[in-house]
Amino acid sequence: MNYTKKITIIAVLIALSVPLSLVKLPLGVATASFDAVPGYLAAVLFVPFIGGIIGFIGHLATAYSSGFPFGILIHFIIATSMFGSCYMFGFLYKKSKMIGFIVGVLLNTFLAAPFLLLLLPTEAVIATFIPIAIASTLNILVGILVYERIKNIFSDSYEEY
Repeated sequence: MNYTKKITIIAVLIALSVPLSLVKLPLGVATASFDAVPGYLAAVLFVPFIGGIIGFIGHLATAYSSGFPFGILIHFIIATSMFGSCYMFGFLYKKSKMIGFIVGVLLNTFLAAPFLLLLLPTEAVIATFIPIAIASTLNILVGILVYERIKNIFSDSYEEY
């Protein structure tokens, strides 16, 4: 795949994360949106770093559309943890699909928690674990399903930049 085509697909995935951030499923104290699907997809379709960047941008789109309910700093921390979750998912998925899936969900659920505990009450952080785990599972599953359907179309996408 040539460079222009890669950049175009990456731009489309970034652009898709914005409307997907507007699709919200209420899950108690939190909501699940599908902004991370393009990040998880890009992490396996291209390279994990690209997926991480798209996951980061996707979370910021969700936070923006919700009015940054926890404040910009906390959402920046969460977006950074989304980068880590998408990156590690993509890295591990290529080695073991199940391990990639499990680690992706766990990282997205718990990676930001130590930092959030500095800014939020413990009860507030703990109350988000189950909704975030559900949202992570849904995002990763949709990303995997899309990837498995289109991977042959983009079979040469794995080349490094």
